[in-house]
Amino acid sequence: MANSPGTTTDHDLNFRAPPPSPIASHSARRSSVVNDEELSEFLQTSLRVPDLILPGRIFPRETLAATPPEIDLQSLTISSKTDSISKIRESITSIGCFQLVNHGIPRDLIRSVSVAGAGIFELPAKSKAMVARSTESLVRVRGVLRQKMNGLAKEVEEIAEKVLVLLSDNVPKLNKVTSLAETKADRHELVCCLYRHCQNIPVSQRANYLKSDIIRMLIRGSDYSHALCFHICDGLSEFHLYSKKGWITFCPNKDAIVVTTGDQLQAWSGGQYRNVIGRPIFKVEDQDPLSMSFLYSPSLIRHSSKGNKEKTISLRQQVILALLLTLIYHTLVSFYVKL
Repeated sequence: MANSPGTTTDHDLNFRAPPPSPIASHSARRSSVVNDEELSEFLQTSLRVPDLILPGRIFPRETLAATPPEIDLQSLTISSKTDSISKIRESITSIGCFQLVNHGIPRDLIRSVSVAGAGIFELPAKSKAMVARSTESLVRVRGVLRQKMNGLAKEVEEIAEKVLVLLSDNVPKLNKVTSLAETKADRHELVCCLYRHCQNIPVSQRANYLKSDIIRMLIRGSDYSHALCFHICDGLSEFHLYSKKGWITFCPNKDAIVVTTGDQLQAWSGGQYRNVIGRPIFKVEDQDPLSMSFLYSPSLIRHSSKGNKEKTISLRQQVILALLLTLIYHTLVSFYVKL
């Protein structure tokens, strides 16, 4: 018998109509607008490209500073030395440099050492090759320079000891080192460096060469760790001081020794004294001048700075220590369980 259209089947009884569509109210629309605004603000903030400000120049800036004070070395040995010592400390704290005049080193001694050092640089290529192959020639060349250098090094050494003792006052850590150093026989190290300043660079390229040389020195730093550096330069035109904060130019006294502070003195003074790199500048066309620098380093400061390095524990030592601790732990646990 066929079902009539009005007959209700089981399928019709289980059928459910879809839920009614929500009616958009004023509050719902307002919350939707607020959410859209917050999402838009978040996207604008997170997707915004930051403004990159590149440095205007790679070359360090020249800072304005007064010429380092000229300190009379003889005034440091008399009773009225307080003013000179305060000038030295103030100068090396601000720029890391000062000048020593009336130091007592004969000018003829400095000139003789310069001539002996220049003789090595002026050897022809063939002679340099022969010296490099022959031990006797090398010893003979070094011996000539060493004879001239010993007297000058002794004079610089005595000055360095006086200056270091004066700078150690009011610095407890450094004062302790210098007082202990006075009781040692071999308590210092003095390294002499000879530099030949080649002037065969075209005038148009000297500025770029100087800039690249400065950047290279700032990156590499000094070749030797030292406390004080004594620059002896005859006939220089300018003197440059380089540090991470910039560079300073001044014209030193022609008879003065320029003294700069090194990394050791900066470390042992707790950052009170500034570490700088000094470089003499010559502006002569007909010759290649020679400059000398003496790097002074007390042995106790040198050894202590090496000893202050952090000691690291290797991975192998850590594994062995972990195994030992584990073995001790299990031994103690088994002992208490038996009790």
